[in-house]
Amino acid sequence: MREIIEAIIEKYYRKEDEYYSRYYYDENDKEFKVDAELKEAFEKSGLQYSVTVEECYSSCGYDCDMLIVAWVENGKLETDNTLLECM
Repeated sequence: MREIIEAIIEKYYRKEDEYYSRYYYDENDKEFKVDAELKEAFEKSGLQYSVTVEECYSSCGYDCDMLIVAWVENGKLETDNTLLECM
């Protein structure tokens, strides 16, 4: 599951500005949200999971959130955290 999570999160990396965003737009300008996409992947997997986005820091002109992912796989608790910047 970790590889699937990493592949999804990687789509939200803005290479030119070097940060992860909560949103991704395809070539047709359709909007996707990282948390919704991860939840969909977990629903298909049948694993127990939690996907949340928590506000981390906020100031005028710069905000960031924390994407927190936890799941149980093969009886073991797994986690992944990613800083999402909102500029």
